[in-house]
Amino acid sequence: MREVTPEYRSVATHDLGRSVIRPPMFPGQTSIKPFPSVPTKGSNNWCIHKAKPKPVFPLERSVEIPDAPQFVSLRICDSLRLRSVHAEFKDCQAICKTSSYLTYSVDLYAGSDGGTIVEVMRRNGCGFAFRKEREAILNAARGHGGDVPSKLPIIMKVPENMLKDYCPPTQQEHEDTINRAIDQLHSTQREIQLFTLQNLSSITTPDKVHQASAQLMAKLLMESFSDIRDMISGVLIACATESDNTSGKILNSCLTIFANSMTSLSDSKPLELEAILQESKRFTETMVQSLIGIVKDCRCPHNTFLALRCLCLFLKNSSIARNKMSEEALSVVKNAESFGKQRHLKLEKEARCALEVLDCH
Repeated sequence: MREVTPEYRSVATHDLGRSVIRPPMFPGQTSIKPFPSVPTKGSNNWCIHKAKPKPVFPLERSVEIPDAPQFVSLRICDSLRLRSVHAEFKDCQAICKTSSYLTYSVDLYAGSDGGTIVEVMRRNGCGFAFRKEREAILNAARGHGGDVPSKLPIIMKVPENMLKDYCPPTQQEHEDTINRAIDQLHSTQREIQLFTLQNLSSITTPDKVHQASAQLMAKLLMESFSDIRDMISGVLIACATESDNTSGKILNSCLTIFANSMTSLSDSKPLELEAILQESKRFTETMVQSLIGIVKDCRCPHNTFLALRCLCLFLKNSSIARNKMSEEALSVVKNAESFGKQRHLKLEKEARCALEVLDCH
């Protein structure tokens, strides 16, 4: 017998609407305004008038705040925006994801005498990074500020005298690294591809490696040594339309590589970067079109921010990129700026930077 093809039925949906809450949160800051034209999940603000009852089982390192849940939730919401943490709100719970893909939840429970119990639990990601996130959430809940300096120990830097004696990798060693990366990017296992791209993004980050070494790797990548640039661009385009978590991380690594590489060259050798982009017309046009698509889709605000950073660097250093900015593309950047004002401060700043570059030219 032949299998019967299942019937797919459409479900009619309707907009439940969003209410605008405008109470003061922290001194000198404005409230969050919804921007319906930008695709988002959940509400644009988090204002809980009644917290959920405290469960019978013990909570994980919960803290009770002697303030109403309405004010506690708004403080936390504003802190997440100031620190550019992507959050999805559902009733008394917020699921938060940082740019390093640390995921944690914030739950609000009813406390004694109208107070609020705050519970912050790590779901996935680095435990050391979670310590700072938990500290920031609790500081905001107590009303100490949305982005106050952390009191946790900081990572010690390498002394300057030791850096002077350090001998960075040679160009040949960097070329060997790129050749190995190309072999690994041909793998059918996505975990190997992700590891390779994350390694390249670290090598091009001046804060993580020697500055001269990062600049040399950036030059090799942007000049497409062994076609590495075009290969990473192809991976970026392929993952831009996917919605799974691994594709999001791969896309994040690709965008970080291009953002780091163009930033290093723009700071050290701007004329050289302009010449590279001018000679690579097809690459520039393809990348600008893909970046606009990522910004318009806005699947992940962290990747949208990186896409805007890359787009801003293309606009600064290439007339070809500026000529590709149509009215529709300009509208996409303006929508991203509006979204950033609501939920992601870094995204707002990068979108404003791109708009300023277009105004200057």
